[in-house]
Amino acid sequence: MVDWGVIGLGSLDGRSCVISPFRTARRVSALAARDRLARVAVHEAGHTFNLEHCPSSGCLMQDANGKVATTDREDDLCPVCRRALAAKGIAVPDKVAKP
Repeated sequence: MVDWGVIGLGSLDGRSCVISPFRTARRVSALAARDRLARVAVHEAGHTFNLEHCPSSGCLMQDANGKVATTDREDDLCPVCRRALAAKGIAVPDKVAKP
């Protein structure tokens, strides 16, 4: 396993996760940093609900592979990850369009 530094860490089927704004805020506006951190939070919470990394491009559960900019192209959970959560009885709100 490669250690890219912590953006976030969530234990599969765990009870907690950790996120850090340090790498998400580098070389972007405050708004972009906030959006990145929110995406990381959803990703790590997904791990606590036993979701593994997803191969679907754009899915919030996609592995960042050490590149924080990966979060910039993630915008929602893919249908497979949504179904996995729904099967566990976890309600996931529909994607909210940005203004």
